[in-house]
Amino acid sequence: MKRNIRIPLTIATLLICATIAMAEIKEGLWEITTSMEMPGMPVKMPAATMRTCISKNDMVPKPSAPKGQEQDCKMKDQNISGNTVSYSMECKGKDGSTTEMSGKMTYTGDTMEGTTTIKIGAPTPMEMSSKMTGKYVGPCTK
Repeated sequence: MKRNIRIPLTIATLLICATIAMAEIKEGLWEITTSMEMPGMPVKMPAATMRTCISKNDMVPKPSAPKGQEQDCKMKDQNISGNTVSYSMECKGKDGSTTEMSGKMTYTGDTMEGTTTIKIGAPTPMEMSSKMTGKYVGPCTK
């Protein structure tokens, strides 16, 4: 009899653990502040704040670029473990330049934090990193 009880308890425990492990990311409009760091840069760049819609199908904030310098970005890899999203993406500029990004962000209720490493190819190769913090603002407006 004890053996018959163990199987349903084991299955129930596994289901509960699987449910807890799924990403609990609040869908909607998020305000994200990014601080960039670049080795060898004598002056620290000011933090930038943007608003973006986050959904369970699109959990990585889109990179922003100044008008006329937009890039075509494609997700190469994305992993979800609990409330943490790890990713790598490649962006191509209109001028033929390539930028590779990889990062990790953790969502906790109404807040998030993360880091990103950015490698820019030609014409001037450089590497920089960023730290992000964010907060949920409300539903997305379309």
